[in-house]
Amino acid sequence: MRVLACALLAALALLRGSGGVPTPGTEAGIGGGSPEPAPAPVHQRFPHAVLFGGTCGGTIISARWVLTAAHCTIFSAADYVVAGTSRSDDGSGEIRRVARLVIHPKFTVGARWDFLLAELEEPLTLDGASIAAVPLDDDPYIQEYLSVGYAGYGAAIHGDLMRQEMHGMALQVLSDEECAQLQQFQAEDMKMSSLPL
Repeated sequence: MRVLACALLAALALLRGSGGVPTPGTEAGIGGGSPEPAPAPVHQRFPHAVLFGGTCGGTIISARWVLTAAHCTIFSAADYVVAGTSRSDDGSGEIRRVARLVIHPKFTVGARWDFLLAELEEPLTLDGASIAAVPLDDDPYIQEYLSVGYAGYGAAIHGDLMRQEMHGMALQVLSDEECAQLQQFQAEDMKMSSLPL
């Protein structure tokens, strides 16, 4: 069985340009073999991911701009981002205030066009290791079965509380035919990804 997750075409296109999704390391080898190194912290595997306004994830697209979902302004003041950390509660990472929000002009709650650009008052320190801008790609085609990734602070179960530790996962882009089996799928602006179990 697969766990399916819909993602906007733009978000997958951004992640596609991120240089691939690292494969997590394993625990100690069988039969007393040497353990492989533990995977890097999530914020180092996904250095473009940020916490936006305390309730949403976002993607760094330049030192001063973050892309996130417009609905993130509904339940949050949306006035800051936290970057360069895997924890939202320990004061680590860089905190930047938001200077301006640019919501897609066609956005309505529960509808399409759920995009928001947040301009930061001060630029983030893009070190390429813990904080990086994702390479942008405007090609509308996303290769089927391409490995992509996701990182964020979202709740494990709908309606649950936000996590304080960033989590990430490897995903794979599915074909429009596979995705069309879900009623809410709209091929014009969505791609489907699968997390193999």
